[in-house]
Amino acid sequence: MNLLLNFIDTDDEGVRLFLRVATQTVEAALSQTRQAETCAEEQRRIACRASNEVTKLEAQANELRTFLRIERDRCQTLEAAAVQSTQRQAAPGPPADELDRLRNELTRLTGELVHVRADRDLYGQLVDAAEEERDTAIRRLGRALGRLCELEPDAADPEPEEYLTPATFAEIVDQAAATYPLLAFTLDPAHAARLDDHPKAPAWRRRTVSALATLAAYTEAKAAVRRGERQPGGDLSDPIAFTRHGGPGVHLSAASIALGESRSVTEFDKFASARVFPTPLDVNPAGQAAMYAHIRIGTGQHPAPRLHFLDDTAGSGRLVIGYLGTHLPSKRTT
Repeated sequence: MNLLLNFIDTDDEGVRLFLRVATQTVEAALSQTRQAETCAEEQRRIACRASNEVTKLEAQANELRTFLRIERDRCQTLEAAAVQSTQRQAAPGPPADELDRLRNELTRLTGELVHVRADRDLYGQLVDAAEEERDTAIRRLGRALGRLCELEPDAADPEPEEYLTPATFAEIVDQAAATYPLLAFTLDPAHAARLDDHPKAPAWRRRTVSALATLAAYTEAKAAVRRGERQPGGDLSDPIAFTRHGGPGVHLSAASIALGESRSVTEFDKFASARVFPTPLDVNPAGQAAMYAHIRIGTGQHPAPRLHFLDDTAGSGRLVIGYLGTHLPSKRTT
């Protein structure tokens, strides 16, 4: 600007007015740049704190899940021992002293089983609470990173449940189908509707909204690659990689996602066939496919809801939601 003044007649009133306006414009632009840099730095700090919080809460949830598995195993062991003790008592002709010993053993096992079941249920509740707190932190992290990308710290970026406001699972599915064009819903809504009256239904609905929002963000990111608007990367190889990478659109922990089932499910026809669901014909000409990939909506004991899906983003570009409801049959549930 100073160099330019050497070639301008500053005695001219019009020129002076122009220079004043130009100077004010430049100063305003510099001020906005400084503000943007300040906002970006603040969002980086917020994102860093949120990331640390997610890491801490994920570790806590993992620890609680470990305790829950231990209590479940103890419960199964005691239940099996109680059954064996009962069978030995019913065997013909045990001596009287042996019968008394078996009765005492059964009484002890029954009492211990009551306490172990109570511990198991408590840890199940603690896992649910820890995972909900972790998912809330993940959503905060996603919003912070989104604002950082756009340098809009005051932008409204509500959590998914705030703009879907689901009152029932059917409403979640209807609104998600209208909101996320790359998610194809072929599920039977009656399965999900059976969950609505459960005491944990509000938490499950929030988790379902987060799951669908995350899957939709994954499909949109892959679509952006196909349009040439985004570079491909390892974070788009599958939904787990996408959620682990984090960022805007991720509202769920990768720990809640499984891309397959165990061999005890896939190699046993009764269990495998229970996971075959309808698909659009452009996804599979047969009109159905096995959907082993799933998201854990609820933990603990029955009904332990699951959302099963088929990732066809490499083909049709869509992701099919084939099932939402109680845990499907497996060796653990039968």
